[in-house]
Amino acid sequence: MGLKENIKAKRIEKQMTLEELACKVGVSRQTIQRYESGTISNIPSDKIELMAKALETTPAYLMGWSDRSSSEEVIANIMYDVMINEDMQILLEKTKKMNKNTFKRLSRYADFLLEEEKEEK
Repeated sequence: MGLKENIKAKRIEKQMTLEELACKVGVSRQTIQRYESGTISNIPSDKIELMAKALETTPAYLMGWSDRSSSEEVIANIMYDVMINEDMQILLEKTKKMNKNTFKRLSRYADFLLEEEKEEK
């Protein structure tokens, strides 16, 4: 499959609407629809990266360069993000010291903050 098919297939697999993906990528619903239909074929690389992150896959998978959208590749991308972001490293070190209940509370609070942020947009 090609880029347009991979975007649509992953979006449907993740049960995500055009609007939800568009919001995460910072484009309009119509733009995502045009990506999926192939009307827009020259998609900027930063948008491909944002779509891959939102769809929990890799840019290589979306582009059709890799035939697997494996969790190993996603984990490698997350590890890379952590390695280059000092704030994420600090947060990771703190979470490693938490017991399971505290970690669950932190996760719920993060969900709350993300929902607040979504509503602000």
